[in-house]
Amino acid sequence: MSGPADAPTPEPRHRLQAFDWLLVVVLVPWFGLCIGLHIATIESAGAGVFVNGAGVEYPRVAGFWAELPHGDNDLEVGDVLLQLGSVDLRGVHWIRFHAIVAEQAPLGTTSSITYERDGVRRTTAFSVPAREYPWSRVPMAVGFALVGIIVMVRRPGSPDTRLLFSAFLMVGISQSAFVSPSREVTFVFAGIHTALAPFTVFLLGVWATRFPPGQDPRRRLGLWVPALAGLIEAIPTLSFHFGGPLPIESFQAQTYAVDGVLGAALVFILSWNYFRADPVGKRQVKWVVLGVWVAELPLTFSAVLAAAAPEVDGFLLLHDLGLVLAVAVPLGVLIAIVQFNLFDIDRLLGGTVSYTLLLVLLAILGEVMLEPLAALAASRMGFDPGTGQLVFVGVLAAALIPVQRVWRPHVDRIFFSAGKPPEEGIEALLEEIHAADHADGEAIVTLIATRVTELFAPVWSVAYQQAGSDLELGYAVGATPPQRIEGDPARELTTMLGVRVQPMRLHAEGRRDEHQSLAERVDALLDVPTAILVPIRLGGAPGGFVCLGRKQSGDVYTATDLSLLASVTHQTSIASFA
Repeated sequence: MSGPADAPTPEPRHRLQAFDWLLVVVLVPWFGLCIGLHIATIESAGAGVFVNGAGVEYPRVAGFWAELPHGDNDLEVGDVLLQLGSVDLRGVHWIRFHAIVAEQAPLGTTSSITYERDGVRRTTAFSVPAREYPWSRVPMAVGFALVGIIVMVRRPGSPDTRLLFSAFLMVGISQSAFVSPSREVTFVFAGIHTALAPFTVFLLGVWATRFPPGQDPRRRLGLWVPALAGLIEAIPTLSFHFGGPLPIESFQAQTYAVDGVLGAALVFILSWNYFRADPVGKRQVKWVVLGVWVAELPLTFSAVLAAAAPEVDGFLLLHDLGLVLAVAVPLGVLIAIVQFNLFDIDRLLGGTVSYTLLLVLLAILGEVMLEPLAALAASRMGFDPGTGQLVFVGVLAAALIPVQRVWRPHVDRIFFSAGKPPEEGIEALLEEIHAADHADGEAIVTLIATRVTELFAPVWSVAYQQAGSDLELGYAVGATPPQRIEGDPARELTTMLGVRVQPMRLHAEGRRDEHQSLAERVDALLDVPTAILVPIRLGGAPGGFVCLGRKQSGDVYTATDLSLLASVTHQTSIASFA
């Protein structure tokens, strides 16, 4: 008798090795210290201006951070900063200036800054206002760190785990920036974080080239890809501190451009791995892609808004919303590694893309039509312009929802390997069951077996229908099971199925303990490993069952697949058969 070839092989239990413990002992306390200091000083934004001190005696104002408030002062780009509070700014670069601001103008206080403009020395008040959304980075920082720790605990001893742990803890540390009343503390930690940013990007890139695990090493991208990504991350920082190769005045635009390039590099790496992965690996990659998509949308919109219409409100909200939603990236990675089949990722991706298209269309139409139509409605109906715009957006969104339903099936076809969502075939099957001769139980069982075999394309499938106290083979594709199951084996199997009406996973995606004895009995009777068992009750009585092997594509049976099969068993169980 052949064994369950597609049954999962239990992963061996490993313990943390010496190098694992070294990483944990170094990085976890470091992250704990940084996130603690970040939370303790969470409302303080630090310096909202960035300066260029490279190659000049005194730093010059190079620009203002779009995502940070820079207070009520009279500074302009190009001003030469001479003194802040009691500290002379001669030879000060950006990191030290950031530290001096934290010391001389902590949150809630006002200091003075002396600067020179057009050869005239001036003095103005300088203060650092509180952040508008101070907690925005905490979910992302904690999320990355926790996922790194969870994966390390669950799967220690692996090079891939060590890469993920190191990279994710470094991301958590880099997102836990803080300002301290101590100039030295702020300077040291800001300097370390700045220096390690390219290394963090490199580690993330190396991990991404190796994800999902199990790839042929010869088909992976080389280390030159993450190395190039780390270099790209370093270029704006090097220009910022050393005056080149890029102009410091465009530093903020450079950072947005670099973020876009790094995002594109991540998509390129994942795409490369996706087309070379097995079906399970493809689903794992999709989970990571979904997390990146959720995080990047608001960040992308905020960057476009800042570049195209800096005077429009809403940048900070979109930017910080993107930071909060960035927790979707480590969560996607965690699900991909620990439980890739938790939900139907194809369905989630299809819905995400569909509603993204809806938002883009809403934004385009709103930009083109909002102001003139809202102004017209306000003048005709007596609304104020703000109320008119709000009403128009609501009406436009309601009108576009049916449009989303039209293009949703076309979007779904992109993500399903069969070219169409499985529910289309199940809906047709339910209609056939409804129209079938309910007195012919054998025909119903055969119909179900035939249609689900066509829909899910398993390597093999068989169906048995109840024949008194025995079970008789009614359908078989790709297997040669016994024609009839009689006596004690038939009664035992019928008893084990009992009143079950829900499809059950027996192999492949993980066997639940309560199904183990049933899986062993079915495998022994059919001499082939069963992935899915679909019990069929006809008019409230046992009618038989359908067994499916693994899919020919190698893909998994998703939660949506089981739900759709459950709708079929429910339909047959409530029907009244003569």
